[in-house]
Amino acid sequence: MTYHIYHYPLDGASRLVRLALGERGVPFALIAQEPWSPDSVLLSLNPAGELPVLVMEDEKERIVLCGVYSICEYLEETHIGSLLGKNPKDRAETRRLLDWFLHKMRREVTALLIKEKIEKRFTNKASPDSTILCAASANIRGHMQYIDWLIKRHGRLSGAELSLADLAAVAELSVIDYLGHVPWEGFEAVKDWYVRIKSRLSFRPLLNDRINGVAPAKNYANLDF
Repeated sequence: MTYHIYHYPLDGASRLVRLALGERGVPFALIAQEPWSPDSVLLSLNPAGELPVLVMEDEKERIVLCGVYSICEYLEETHIGSLLGKNPKDRAETRRLLDWFLHKMRREVTALLIKEKIEKRFTNKASPDSTILCAASANIRGHMQYIDWLIKRHGRLSGAELSLADLAAVAELSVIDYLGHVPWEGFEAVKDWYVRIKSRLSFRPLLNDRINGVAPAKNYANLDF
């Protein structure tokens, strides 16, 4: 069966799906889309026009999964190796943290930066609003403090094993890192955790992501910085 992910390189949810497949050793092809301007193909797959979308097909069937939650849950049920957790308590905590990073962190930080530094550039050519950028930069510190607390408590984010919580957090954080807005100083535990996941084979392809006209921050692709 072939796997195609409709994604945007700097979309945290799309990155999470890529990591979830990569951790399971599942090969896939990428089809890039601009989330602020979905084309007719994306709309035919997902009427909401949102990313990511996973299309799996062979000569017998075609399966279309829309949205990060449905995709990750499907992979949990159909592939070897759980990334949710070993017991109901761990799985509940992982799902709670998925909401935190894919919604709260995205809303308060990542989405603001993408809109100001990427979307505006390719739509109305407007300059970024410095007030919004400052707000996003202030908000990220609270999330860094929370990640730091989780790491020092568990070693990972939702337990001793790598989970979707770690992958969701690193997916969003890596977008912010690409744009150069992660305040690493004073967060050595977070930096060490990030570097360890950044060094995994599943993460390596993300280091090659590039947006035309928007170069990554200096140390984005460095495994040791």
